[in-house]
Amino acid sequence: MPVRQPHRRPLTILDWEDWGKAPVGRDAACLWSASLAVPSLADRVLTEFADVLDTRAGRLSRLMLCTNVARAHRRTGRIGPLTHAMEAAAPNLLTALI
Repeated sequence: MPVRQPHRRPLTILDWEDWGKAPVGRDAACLWSASLAVPSLADRVLTEFADVLDTRAGRLSRLMLCTNVARAHRRTGRIGPLTHAMEAAAPNLLTALI
């Protein structure tokens, strides 16, 4: 007797965090920033999402995340796990935007 397979629906993810309030590339930029602790993964994210991250909006989104980390560091004096990586990325993003 054949085994019946249950009906499976495709996985769907709805992201309501900043829906409609952020520039294109914000979600990809969040993924990029979260992956900075593993440089090869961050590079992969940049490659996979180059269509949005290599745009002005994508660079601004990444820079905004860098500035949020820098601001938190300045406010608290604590160095977070991404502080140094974000500080290193910010000048290149600024240069690319000018």
